[in-house]
Amino acid sequence: MQEEDDFAPRRFLRARDHNIDKAPAMLLKYLSWKRTAKPHGSITDDEVHVELVQEKLYMQGFDEKGRPLVYLFLARHFPAKRDLDEFKRYVIYILDNTCTRLRTGQEKFAVVGDLRGWGYANCDIRAYVAALDIMQSCYPE
Repeated sequence: MQEEDDFAPRRFLRARDHNIDKAPAMLLKYLSWKRTAKPHGSITDDEVHVELVQEKLYMQGFDEKGRPLVYLFLARHFPAKRDLDEFKRYVIYILDNTCTRLRTGQEKFAVVGDLRGWGYANCDIRAYVAALDIMQSCYPE
């Protein structure tokens, strides 16, 4: 457990409505996933280069509650040009980098989605489901 911060058990407990049977199982599943998804401990810029150069996301500033802000520009995502595995790594990369911006005691961040120019060509259900699964299973709360 030493590889996680002191708030990890609390996040997994809240994610499972404080069920002490389900939360540890979720945490153990996460730790197993983490060894596979981030074998070197983190995702590097080189591993998500194609996603980064599209500039579809920025992390800048904090909201009035002190939460880090993430801005998504959804019209810059093109499913035909993406590799799903790299996209999943990109989601992990962004979440990890956003979490490093959390101030002491803060456990949440805010996301602002810009839909200007977004259309059918940008719609990517597989990527959305993959991102939601990663957030729900591995970055609860």
